[in-house]
Amino acid sequence: MRDPQQALRNAYLSLLENQVFIAGPAYAQVYADFVPSTAARPYVLLSQQTVADGRTGNCPSAECTILVEIVWEVQGNLARTSEVNAMAEQAMQALKPLTERPTNVIEGFEVNQHYLEGSNTITEADPTSTRIRRLLRFRDVVFETIESNENIETTI
Repeated sequence: MRDPQQALRNAYLSLLENQVFIAGPAYAQVYADFVPSTAARPYVLLSQQTVADGRTGNCPSAECTILVEIVWEVQGNLARTSEVNAMAEQAMQALKPLTERPTNVIEGFEVNQHYLEGSNTITEADPTSTRIRRLLRFRDVVFETIESNENIETTI
């Protein structure tokens, strides 16, 4: 089976882009690999990924996880979790197309299951600012697809 990590990362990036609203007409920047030191907060980071063989019989599949981090920072101690929680809800809604056909077919893979596996919030404070990080761990079970002679994509 081919490695589905990049296909999933690309799908998440595409689905989250311009979907996580911060304020006014502004959306949080979504980063897929690293966050530049000059990045404005809030932002969304596609962080750690895992892949495990999920093969059953002759059907090549993989169980994948990806960590979506929403990072919010404010000066002083005026941070509220309500902002980061609202952004997390928007991210979860933006990723819903991974649960149904045809939007669950991505770069030669079909997402058979997509769900939020876990979530937690981390607050970090120093004398000048407070940073809130909401971590969303998603699990996706994917099957590799092949294209038949009739150009119809089928699941192996």
